[in-house]
Amino acid sequence: MNSSNKRTLISAISGILTAGAVIASTAASLVPPITSHSFYGWGATKVTDASPAGAPAKPVITITSSAAAAKPWDQGAGAGLLAPVTAGEKLTATFYIKAVSPGSVQTDFSFEKATAPYKSSVRQAITAGKSWTKQTIPFTSAIALPAKDVHILFHTGYAKGSFEVAGLTLTSGK
Repeated sequence: MNSSNKRTLISAISGILTAGAVIASTAASLVPPITSHSFYGWGATKVTDASPAGAPAKPVITITSSAAAAKPWDQGAGAGLLAPVTAGEKLTATFYIKAVSPGSVQTDFSFEKATAPYKSSVRQAITAGKSWTKQTIPFTSAIALPAKDVHILFHTGYAKGSFEVAGLTLTSGK
């Protein structure tokens, strides 16, 4: 192989590696892997680690509400972000969800400022049934926030019940 061909090959490999790094960094989740340590519950809500047979993705957590609340957002489970977000940033939450008990569970997925006033960029109602369903929720961040001031959450104040969440990611399309 002559030196011109070597330079062309090196340039092509470098381009492939650079493109791969951009794709990998773009696809990185802005939330930590979901565990009972990264997700917190408040009100009458508890978060536990789970390993159900047949889960479509890992890790898996169980979110349990022991009672209904006066308002759905008075209790729930959430997690902070690993990186800040900018106003207008295109985000996509992806996860699987399944009711544990009773037959179906009402919740909602929300992305919001972690302190008052609780400005939400998205609040998507979800009814979890007995089978795993994939949820893909695209939205735009309403405001710029540092990682410590924003969180994703599931409100659980609708009624008593348990559901599992598997493979949760939040990715940015900038």
